Amino acid sequence: MLYFPRDLPGFREAAMDLTISLPADVSEKAQKLADELGVSIDQFLALVIRQYLRDQRTDTVTETLDAVYENEPSTVDPIIVKLQSASLAREER
Repeated sequence: MLYFPRDLPGFREAAMDLTISLPADVSEKAQKLADELGVSIDQFLALVIRQYLRDQRTDTVTETLDAVYENEPSTVDPIIVKLQSASLAREER
């Protein structure tokens, strides 16, 4: 399900005018999908851009973690494993 900020009670978003040129096929597909979702083309494009920016941030976090674990072990300390197992055994009683 897609979530639009306008669905929040009392939500008011500041807007900035922006003029863009899109290839005709992209524009037509975007307009068709916006119509299917019941939102304006402006709302649809804002949603798409927000999602893209969120994905880019996630990619950066993933790359950072990959770099950290490239040189660091990602295994759990055996003592922690034993403590967790003991704790679970007590909970099952």
